[in-house]
Amino acid sequence: MKKISQDQQLLLYGWFKQVKEGDCNTAKPGMLDFSGKAKWEAWNKNKGMSKDEAMQKYVEAVNQWKS
Repeated sequence: MKKISQDQQLLLYGWFKQVKEGDCNTAKPGMLDFSGKAKWEAWNKNKGMSKDEAMQKYVEAVNQWKS
């Protein structure tokens, strides 16, 4: 499997969190927590997405990127 970009990793993270926990339910990290803020934003942008849809997007992306 080839290495995926940081943006792709954040997409996967957001979908993973949506599947595992549903809508983002934590406060946005402070502005100096760059990693935490990026992860929070990746998860929060999936707000309202069903767990099934998030799982489907995750699987489709992994299958596409691994080829």
